[in-house]
Amino acid sequence: QLAAVELLSRIESIRRARRREVRTKYGRMARLLKSLLPSWSWTPPAGGLSLWVRLPHGDATGFAQIALRHGVAVVPGPLASPDSSGADRLRMPFVHEADTMTEGIQRLARAWRAYSPETRPARTSLIV
Repeated sequence: QLAAVELLSRIESIRRARRREVRTKYGRMARLLKSLLPSWSWTPPAGGLSLWVRLPHGDATGFAQIALRHGVAVVPGPLASPDSSGADRLRMPFVHEADTMTEGIQRLARAWRAYSPETRPARTSLIV
């Protein structure tokens, strides 16, 4: 109880520090996504610790499998939606530390290149 009383007396400074931390982490994720996955979109969240990122095409569940093969787990929209909607969305938390977040989004970018027909190099055929 004494610890709770002490924390409650500092709640506003704790709240401000947490908000600053969350804004910083959101900003980092937004910059990384804009840089490495510019075709993805999202609406800045009014609250919470996750983004609902919209893929420009394809299926989030299928992409999540490709992402997993590239070493990063993401939650496809249908798994995080009460009505299984959001087939074109990923739920991505922005609570990770800088290095982890950077590595994860770099891996997502590699996975997206492997998944997306728009980013795959064109195949050439050999004429014999």
